Amino acid sequence: MANNSLGDAKKLYDKSIAAGLVAISSDFTFQIAGHEDLWVLTKQCPWAETGSTGEIDVAMPIGFNRWEKQQQKVAMQGPIAFYETQKHSIEQAFIDIIMGGGKFQGIAYHGTPDRHVGGKRYTDCFFVPDSPDTDFENRSQVLIISGTLFYHYFGETIPGNVAYI
Repeated sequence: MANNSLGDAKKLYDKSIAAGLVAISSDFTFQIAGHEDLWVLTKQCPWAETGSTGEIDVAMPIGFNRWEKQQQKVAMQGPIAFYETQKHSIEQAFIDIIMGGGKFQGIAYHGTPDRHVGGKRYTDCFFVPDSPDTDFENRSQVLIISGTLFYHYFGETIPGNVAYI
């Protein structure tokens, strides 16, 4: 049934506004320790969420079952992508990281490092790149270095330094 009441619409509107401003996917940055200035080249990164690793199916009498949760998920992975520069800044950063042991620490901010409503600390990260695509005929796209970020998230958050972005 359609909700055509202006009074009901106003109540729904007020409840949604009271819940808070919605987060926008583009309002993030990712900063790599030791390469802090490259955050402006991060196109995409995972946003860690805490939760269970999965479910455990527990058998009960006469064929019933119930669920128990597994341990907390701390080892995570997700897509990450960077805009490459003509100086190959992203490639050089990851060569430096590899030469330093291969892992790095990172912070995903909701906002920028200087102005954000909070962030999440990622521990012992490493990057598995995909082969970037180059093409003589493609004069309309920038070079993107993408792949998978593997990291650990232990629920460590960084308090915001502004009320909203």
